[in-house]
Amino acid sequence: FAGAFMSSCTEDEYSMENGSEIEYSYKTTMSPVNRLNPNDSIGVLHNIHLDSIITLLCDNYADANAIHPDTLHKFVENYFLNIYDRDIIKEVFKDTDNTLNDNQSIDSVLTELKFSEDAKEIVFSLLKTIEGMENKGYSPYYEVICKVEKDILSNQSFTTTEEQILLSFTSVLRHSLYYWYEPISLAKSTPDWASIALADARGAIKGAKAGLRVGSAVGHPAAGTAVGAVAGAALKSAKKAHKTNKIKKTKGLHPVVFIAALAVIGIIFKIFSNIWFNNITI
Repeated sequence: FAGAFMSSCTEDEYSMENGSEIEYSYKTTMSPVNRLNPNDSIGVLHNIHLDSIITLLCDNYADANAIHPDTLHKFVENYFLNIYDRDIIKEVFKDTDNTLNDNQSIDSVLTELKFSEDAKEIVFSLLKTIEGMENKGYSPYYEVICKVEKDILSNQSFTTTEEQILLSFTSVLRHSLYYWYEPISLAKSTPDWASIALADARGAIKGAKAGLRVGSAVGHPAAGTAVGAVAGAALKSAKKAHKTNKIKKTKGLHPVVFIAALAVIGIIFKIFSNIWFNNITI
């Protein structure tokens, strides 16, 4: 499938209106969507791109789990360079750190972003909670994350940047847990499954910082943050899956199905005109 989805919008706005939930092509007991999170498109896009990356890796390498980490990094970078603004993607992929579950590095990123102690506590408390949960299916994770998202939205002290990055972080975590639940967790322990989603969520924060830096320079901080979060999360997810030998075709989520679903449920992802979906070959 090859196609171009050009955004004609120039506003830095993306939100989710009420409507039918996304119909994923794979089913667990519930949907991962939280329509109260105005940034939920970030998690959806993460899953779209992650699945496309895994599919392409499996199509291009006899054993994608055996390739060198640098090769994987460049593969994922080239994938996103064909889709989004090149300056943002180049900035995101400057991070060649292969540390996937390091809270110290995330604390440094949040400090650089001038996050308040309350905003930092949201991140680290949720990471610790997810890491400590027993594997009793997807539903308990969903409920915990949605509760945190409700708390974020009700806290009037957070800055716009803090709220956007926090809600992008929780959206990626919630959708990624859903993505990895079916192929991994049923036969294995929670750390083996949830640790991939935790790496994704940390990657979303790092990517958001890089995207914010570039986006702010051209007057579009929100759009830059959004693209950075999506790309950064997918990069860390691919690296964690590679490190744990989990790169394999699992879902077969066709991008056009999800893009159509976004329109149906009213997700508006308005990004400045030079960021586009372009030439995705599946």
